[in-house]
Amino acid sequence: MSVVIVLGAEGFLGRHLVHHVAADPSGPHRVVGVDRHARGGGGSYAVDLRDDAAVGHLLRTERPDVVVNLAGVVEGTDDELSEINVELPGRLMRMMASWPETRDARLLLLGSAAEYGECDVAQDECAPLRPASAYGRSKLRQYERFRAVADAGGQWVALARPFNIVGPGMPRHLALASFAEQIAAAGGNERIRTGNLSAVRDFLDVEDVVTALWHVVRRGRSGEVYNVSSGVGHSMRALVEMLVQLSGRELTIDENTSASAGVPVSIGSSEKLRRETGWAPRIPIATSLRRLLGQG
Repeated sequence: MSVVIVLGAEGFLGRHLVHHVAADPSGPHRVVGVDRHARGGGGSYAVDLRDDAAVGHLLRTERPDVVVNLAGVVEGTDDELSEINVELPGRLMRMMASWPETRDARLLLLGSAAEYGECDVAQDECAPLRPASAYGRSKLRQYERFRAVADAGGQWVALARPFNIVGPGMPRHLALASFAEQIAAAGGNERIRTGNLSAVRDFLDVEDVVTALWHVVRRGRSGEVYNVSSGVGHSMRALVEMLVQLSGRELTIDENTSASAGVPVSIGSSEKLRRETGWAPRIPIATSLRRLLGQG
């Protein structure tokens, strides 16, 4: 039985990955969920991932075959972003490479499409990295540390870069989750308020994303970066209109067109992931939006 540690297991992506790995027919796998908000028991640990001693004790006790680091912060000060998005992955790579209990384990790090900045055509992993946000810059610094370790060899480590993710359990601060919540709370002939909806984004269902991450762990190559994306761009306006249509309600979209839309276009190519691991997305965007609305 393999031991799989998921760091950030109580987050949106982490909860889905824990369930996916536990149900994987190639198992059995014992999944160890780690999160500072974990309740403990049932194979989960409440650990402050900034505490090297606690993380080191966990790794040396559990002796994992796989570690997937999904811990991260999207907003905060530069110090907060650096501590979790840069320093934590760096320490993980150093610790796991230095101990016999973890030296042969596979480590998957989570990057972000934000590392690319604007992608007006489907960008592959060789595209220039021009992040436009503090979050994207922190993920770029993680990539630079990953690259140094990967180029040195001796440890299995890969990095996955998901684009936008949609599905049940999305954090309420994310745009589509906020819109779905407004729609659910609205009566007839009401308005939902949005920011600027002109941006074009590449969305994948969360189940397709966690399947892709597990494909990278099982079939990917050490030292490689893999985009996790659909290769299809959807305008945020079209997605909100689809949410309203799927809800069956007569609602008006009150768009603040003067607000910033962020990076105008972000679309990724997942050809490398598909070619090397056999992964392919299965869930249509309409199905994902129905699930977000609680309709499936």
